[in-house]
Amino acid sequence: MIKYAFIITAIIILLGRFNHFQPTFMIAMLGTLGMTVGFTLQGTISNFTAGILLKIFKPFKKKEFISLDKVSGTVINIDIFYTILKTIDGKIAVIPNNKILLGDIINYTRAPIRRNEFFINVSYHTDTKLIIDILKKVIDKEDRVMKNQDILIGLNKLSPYSLSFVIRCWSETKDLQNVYWDLMISFKNALDKNNIQQIQNNQDQLTLIKNKKI
Repeated sequence: MIKYAFIITAIIILLGRFNHFQPTFMIAMLGTLGMTVGFTLQGTISNFTAGILLKIFKPFKKKEFISLDKVSGTVINIDIFYTILKTIDGKIAVIPNNKILLGDIINYTRAPIRRNEFFINVSYHTDTKLIIDILKKVIDKEDRVMKNQDILIGLNKLSPYSLSFVIRCWSETKDLQNVYWDLMISFKNALDKNNIQQIQNNQDQLTLIKNKKI
């Protein structure tokens, strides 16, 4: 663009040496043409500028997992106009950089540690201290849970037919998902071993009421 601007300026100066040529008219025409092109390429220029800013400030990099409004996925490439993501189910999402810069960006990969959160629902008449002790033993046995970070196990919610317990613990980001799956299985096995009835939804509550277990 700078190259062609110099060429056009040189042509105007050259033509201005002719007596009958009026450079002001040519400049006015070029100004009108520039405005028209500017409006036409407004979206492209906006994406271009946003791409430069993304390259400079780097809110995300290749191979990081991010969420951009309604799209989440692993960053494949950051082009000057578009950013390309690969979603969890293998789809390729091409997103204009301008929309990315104007929206919220959540980076799930960059932080070295992250927190998992679990909700366990059990029968209303279950001993709360017993549940907390069981859940704590499961957490203590999991080596990938960071013991130097806050670990929370407590009664989160009282419903008419169940008790809802919350467990929050930290682990390295690379282990986060596997820790979640493994702990869910461990929680289930530990509760079953102690003959504690778990409630997953309203249908489970109705079944327990019908069988007079609540």
